[in-house]
Amino acid sequence: MHKDEADQNLMRLSKELTNQQAKEEVKFTPSPNINVNLPHLSLPTFDGNPRQWRQFWSSFNAAVHTQAIPEIQKLNYLYSCLKGKALQAISGYDIAPENYEVIRKLLNEKYGDYSIVTTLLYNELQSIEQNEREWIGTIENIERVLRQLEALGESLEHSNIEILIESKLPLWILNKIYKHKKKDMPWSILKLRNFLTSLVNVNEQIRNCQHSLTQLNIKSTTTKQEQKQRYNPGGTSALSTIKDNQNTSKITTTKRRPCVFCNQDHWDSDCVNYTTLNARLSRLKVLKKCTICLRDSHKGQNCNVKKQCFYCKSSHNSALCNKRNSLSLNNTMSQRNEEHERIGPSKRKDCSTSLYNSTLTTQSKQTKETLLLCKEIKVFNPSQPQLQQNTLALFDIGSQLSFISKKLSRQLKLTEIETQIMRIAPFGMKEPKSCPTARIQLNVLTTESEIIQLQANIIDYLTNELQVVETSNEFQIQNLTNYWKKPDVLIGADYFFKFINLEKLGN
Repeated sequence: MHKDEADQNLMRLSKELTNQQAKEEVKFTPSPNINVNLPHLSLPTFDGNPRQWRQFWSSFNAAVHTQAIPEIQKLNYLYSCLKGKALQAISGYDIAPENYEVIRKLLNEKYGDYSIVTTLLYNELQSIEQNEREWIGTIENIERVLRQLEALGESLEHSNIEILIESKLPLWILNKIYKHKKKDMPWSILKLRNFLTSLVNVNEQIRNCQHSLTQLNIKSTTTKQEQKQRYNPGGTSALSTIKDNQNTSKITTTKRRPCVFCNQDHWDSDCVNYTTLNARLSRLKVLKKCTICLRDSHKGQNCNVKKQCFYCKSSHNSALCNKRNSLSLNNTMSQRNEEHERIGPSKRKDCSTSLYNSTLTTQSKQTKETLLLCKEIKVFNPSQPQLQQNTLALFDIGSQLSFISKKLSRQLKLTEIETQIMRIAPFGMKEPKSCPTARIQLNVLTTESEIIQLQANIIDYLTNELQVVETSNEFQIQNLTNYWKKPDVLIGADYFFKFINLEKLGN
């Protein structure tokens, strides 16, 4: 009985063990492989530049070295990726499986030494040049090198690094750094880097904002023009709308007749070459034109055209109105006298740091004046600071570059850096105008004792006199004073934002 019991127990255990193994086989059955089609990546190449070794080996290690393939195949891949000095360094080794590890260690010892890469990075940091216009690129290059040094374990918190960074920055940025440094003691390289990064970010936000506003204005102007073209007060039927649109397109494409007196592009009544009535009548007599319709083939007494003067409502051509000039002159003088009595004499006083608008206006039907951005600034020669002068600056973001008058450049004895022929395209002209110019460096001292260095182009003539309105920090509209002055400096979009407090604007 004892033997039979033992056999039964043995059979029962054997059966349970078989069932358990079957369950485990079902449980751990591997799932079928899922094929993922990744894009084909080409192997990197290495020419012996130590700066590129880490990047090369990281890619090669993932693509080839850690793969379960024969050593001879890895060596062939490695040979195909090397060129230049790196290929010459291993040219004496046979392509054999046992040489793969030998060649790999040789390349790592020769090019993978961190001290070599660190020295090259410090040399690159030293070689970064100061660039007044491309200061954003300078800061980004400095930060790129510093991040790589940090990745190699270099400690950047020492005065030599701070001095090296500051030597690459423009004066106006250093001025902001020293002010910020006093408020945030103790100072560190990390705080300096964060400050420069925030300066770049705020500048990018301003540029994006200006670009968005410009695009919005263009879109708004285009929409208004399309609405004007679609609007048809002459009729409501589809036929009349199409007809009016066709007539409108013809009118807009028709070229206006030039001035009958001087053949230039302006109205006959606005001719500046023949300004008096006698001069215009004599000119018409020479040209043998009618004094009423200003055309050929007949004289005034034979003209059937009925003309009414726009200015005095008499029966003659508006270009031959003898009363126009006297009326315009009297109106202009009376308006000037009233303006001087209302505003009072111009008084010089210290202006606030705000930029004031001014403009050169002409008489028109509208009495509203449009103001341009102007400011009295102090400028001086960077190499001879004693040569300084107060002048009026026009801030024009529509100009790509900054300009200075030849008169002011000579007074400050500024050194001309580069002479070239510049093509300037002002508003209202299709063809750009070529003019010789030279580039100079100019320092501006702001009311906050900041020094901003500019690179401007010398030009003979900027613009006419502009009206400048003076105010103090606290002013009343009725107490405003003004004066007229010709600007000698035009600050364009290349330096426009350096005169704006970026920190306040960012907040």
